[in-house]
Amino acid sequence: HLMVIDDETALVAYLSELLSRQGHEVTSFTDSLAASEYLESGDRVVDLIITDQTMPHLTGLELLEALRERGDSTPIIICTGYSGTLEDCSIDSLAPVRLLYKPISVPELFQAIDFMRDHERLPERVAG
Repeated sequence: HLMVIDDETALVAYLSELLSRQGHEVTSFTDSLAASEYLESGDRVVDLIITDQTMPHLTGLELLEALRERGDSTPIIICTGYSGTLEDCSIDSLAPVRLLYKPISVPELFQAIDFMRDHERLPERVAG
């Protein structure tokens, strides 16, 4: 079960469709606060979060920090178009987390998901 969070509606739709075709269950949000509330509710287990860094309300890093403060260790892939945004912070201390720089290719995204699956015990992707 993957979660996609980005304030760009078209990108969220594209990624949700792409990942669904790969056999993943996808829950998507264009509002980082709504995504945070969903995660906080604990209604469903999310195996991996793919989030944009720069969004209104909560950035990807702020979402990550909030999750870790609550004791939630869900693996996160943060996507950013600004290389300097996260370089100065100690993101490794908030693991499991991967940082991808935009523009992200489909193979690069799948490689990051596979890495997180292999290293963080995510469920196998269903062949599709």
